[in-house]
Amino acid sequence: MRTLLRRLRGAVGNAFLWGAGWFGIGLVVHTVIRVLSGGRYLWPWEFYNAVYMAAFLGVSGAVIGAGFSVFIAANYRNQSVERLSPWRFAFGGGLVTALVSLGLLLSRGWWIWPMDLPVLIAYMGVYSLVGGTIAFGTIKLAQRGDETDLLESGFEELPPHLGL
Repeated sequence: MRTLLRRLRGAVGNAFLWGAGWFGIGLVVHTVIRVLSGGRYLWPWEFYNAVYMAAFLGVSGAVIGAGFSVFIAANYRNQSVERLSPWRFAFGGGLVTALVSLGLLLSRGWWIWPMDLPVLIAYMGVYSLVGGTIAFGTIKLAQRGDETDLLESGFEELPPHLGL
């Protein structure tokens, strides 16, 4: 039971991390496009539109992150974090992102054959790059966390060199 709860906690944490990553990327991209197109946020609801779009991407990212957790469980069980290649992990993240986001796009009825096929391919390419980048960051963060594991080090409080 304890192993199941640990895996579930890891899947929820991974989904949250991916959702936060997609939210941040969506907000930055929307704002950059808005600024480069000569626009600015004159009214509060214009910024809320950017936050709404970023929140939608964040929820999509959380679903993709949950799918990536299933991918991790299927392919990397019983392997230590130090031995995992960040580049293979990133490739897997891009592949899972493309497949799960394709499922999300198709389930929402956003794809009309054959008119939008180039747009769909562009979405899959961009989403795969973002998913691969977040997967790379996920494994690097896990490898860094494995080096500074405080749970088994016996610290009652955080060491001062962490700066928290």
